[in-house]
Order: sequence, then structure tokens, then C-alpha cells
Amino acid sequence: MKICRLSLFNLKRNKREAAAIVFLTLITTFLMTTFAVSITQIDRAFDRAFEETGCADFILLFQADRYRDIYRDILEEEYHVTDVRESSVLYGAGASALSKQGESIAYNMIFVDENTERKMENFQKLNAFPDDEIEKLSHPIWLPQYFEITAGYTPGETFTFVSGGRDYPFTIAGFYNTGLYNSSSMLKCIISEDDRVLLSSVYEEYRMIAFDTEREFSYEEYYEKCAAKSNENVLSAVIPLDKDAEKMVETTYLAVFLYMSVFLSIVTMISALFLILHKISKDMEEQMVQIGVLEALGYTSRELSLSYICEYILTGGVGAVIGGITAAVFSPVMDTLIRGMMNRDVHTDVNILRILIVVISIIALVTLFALSRAARVKKLPPVVAFRK
Repeated sequence: MKICRLSLFNLKRNKREAAAIVFLTLITTFLMTTFAVSITQIDRAFDRAFEETGCADFILLFQADRYRDIYRDILEEEYHVTDVRESSVLYGAGASALSKQGESIAYNMIFVDENTERKMENFQKLNAFPDDEIEKLSHPIWLPQYFEITAGYTPGETFTFVSGGRDYPFTIAGFYNTGLYNSSSMLKCIISEDDRVLLSSVYEEYRMIAFDTEREFSYEEYYEKCAAKSNENVLSAVIPLDKDAEKMVETTYLAVFLYMSVFLSIVTMISALFLILHKISKDMEEQMVQIGVLEALGYTSRELSLSYICEYILTGGVGAVIGGITAAVFSPVMDTLIRGMMNRDVHTDVNILRILIVVISIIALVTLFALSRAARVKKLPPVVAFRK
């Protein structure tokens, strides 16, 4: 009780410094906990979203006039791929489209019909018009979630491509969940067979090969085998994409953001420890006579040291607990942030164990640091204190 009374007395005398320590440990715990909970769940969130689409892990797009059947045969014979899916697609490198504000934006866009889409993945529709309304549309188009989340499009709005001075307006029938081609580097839209024929005079035709393989797949090795059997330069005729590459594109910036938050949390933690160091040293200098009086009244140096330690356990503990609770409550906001950066509907779980580990670690670090500094009280016998 004596130790607690001394700690509370010191806190009342130094409310400003105590509030600063609470704030710094709160920010440190919040940032560190957000990182600890989110960093491992980013990959899981992508993997879950990808698996829901049923998308092929690898998709190769060959220029139609440079594609050879031997390229498919190599996958089947030498890589033992048993389910190679082939189809024709259109590809517009830097395809010009009008934004909602009427500005021209260039997209690397792949155009497929529904049959081709179902060879790639499940064609999982999300926000869409009713089927009877879609049947009435002259030129329906399905866009990946990228356009709903990033650009704010809604079903029923017009999405217009521009080529050769001519507009090609489409009506957005809805959005769909796609495994690949859902980032700014390359996108995929689904149009009708008639519209694909219409756009074939505008955009280049490619041959698509979609497949999964349990074996480690090396593009370089595959291209070498294709070149050896066809005696042609394959590398310049193909556009590859796979699950790992898509994941890297969608999650890199988010990971950088989280690591920046860790750096900031380290800075705030160092600031909190420096403040504790400064405050203990200042208190000892200013309260030297008081320390001597208390020791003369029967307080041991151990009790005085513990009063300092208890003071910082209280301030650091309050900040750490509030920071941990804030991080848990912040989880839905983090989901929204991840959704905006990955362009997918994702959900991350609140990992209570990791939050507790971070909170306890922060409190332990503050306690150990305060313990090392408060031990100086033991070196001050009453006579030294009174001389001050």
C-alpha cells in the first residue's frame, strides 16, 4: 500500500509527463499490434480470395499468329499438366477508356467472353443487375472489382473504350471476383461473343493457355524448350501471369505500409523510454531531500525504487492496454484499408493472442527499463540526500 500511495502521489505531481508516456505507449502498442495481426493475414486474405475464384494458377497469353500447338504439348508431355485450357482472347496494351469524369485513361486490358472466362475460373458474380435486366442490355460488360473499389463504378453506368477516334460504349452489367488480372498492371473484362468479334478489329488476338501444376514451374526453362522445338523466339510472343506474381503486385504496397508503421512504433517506443529516463533522473534530483526524509522515516530504498517502477507500470500498462484494445477495434477499418489496396473483398481475423503478446511485451520492456533506472535510489543513503 505504501508503494502504491507513493506512486499515485508522483503521478498526481507529474500529470503531463504521465499523460505523455501513456500516449506514446498507446501509439507504440497500436502500431505494433496492427502489424503483428495484419502482416501474416495479408497473404491469407489474398489466398482465400484467390481460391474462391477457382482461377488457374498460371495463364500464358501467346500472340495468335505466333502460337504453336507444340507449346501446349510441352506442358502435357514434359511438365505432366493434365488440364490445359485453351481459348482465344483480345488484348489491348494501353487500351484507352474514358473515366467517369470523361478523361482518357490507358489500361492493359484483356477482353474475354463468358465461355473463355469459365475456362480460366468460376466467373463469380458479385454486385450485378438481375438477369432479366442484363438480357435487355445491348453491350453488357462485366468488370473486375478493381473498377468498383478503385474507380467507384456501379452497375448500369457506361464504360467506354476509345480507339481510332471511335467510341465503344458498354453498359456495366456488374462486377466479378477474379483471381488474376485485378490490378492496375493488367485487367480483364468480360463481354459478349458479338462484342468480342466487334473489338477483334481494334485489339490484337492472343491465344490463352491456363493450367495448374504441382511441380515447380520455371518460365525460362519452359521458353527454352519451346524455342528449341519451334526454332522461334518465344519470349517476345508471350505474356505470362501467375498467382505469386499477382499476389506480389497486390500486397507489396500494403506490406511496405505495415513495415513503415513498425518503424514509427519503434520511434515512439524509444521516445517513451527516453521520457522515462529523463523523468526518473529529474525526479531523483528534485526529490533528493524527500527521498532522504522518507528513508529516515523508515522507507527502504527498495520500496522507493518499487514506487518508481510501479508508477511506470501503471502509465505504460494503461497505454499498452488501451493501444491493444484500439487495435482490436480498428480491425474493420484495417479490412477496409486492405480492400482498397488489394481491390478485393477481404476479411482479417482479430488475433487476440498476438495482441496480448504485444501488450505484455511493451509493459515488460517499460518495466525492465524503469527497473534499471530506479535502482539508482539504492545508491543514495539518507545522509547524501540531506546534503543536497
